[in-house]
Amino acid sequence: MRVIDLYSVQPLDTETLRRAAAETRGIITVEDHSVRGGLGEAVAAAVSGRTRVQILGVRELPRSGKPAELLRAHGIDADAIVRAVREF
Repeated sequence: MRVIDLYSVQPLDTETLRRAAAETRGIITVEDHSVRGGLGEAVAAAVSGRTRVQILGVRELPRSGKPAELLRAHGIDADAIVRAVREF
């Protein structure tokens, strides 16, 4: 297990991602916005066929609320991330 801080989609650190794909059982991405066209899709494309990728992020229309409430509502709070790692 490891944490990779991919702070941007361009340029994407494909070398690090492919090494992680070879050395782990899969990759989980977490983003605090829509999963469409985001980091998760870029990671999935970079490691396509090398490992499985689970993308955590906003999958419905965004709404207003307190940050902690929104993270929990969209399944990207700390508890949801831990759960995803354990279930992976």
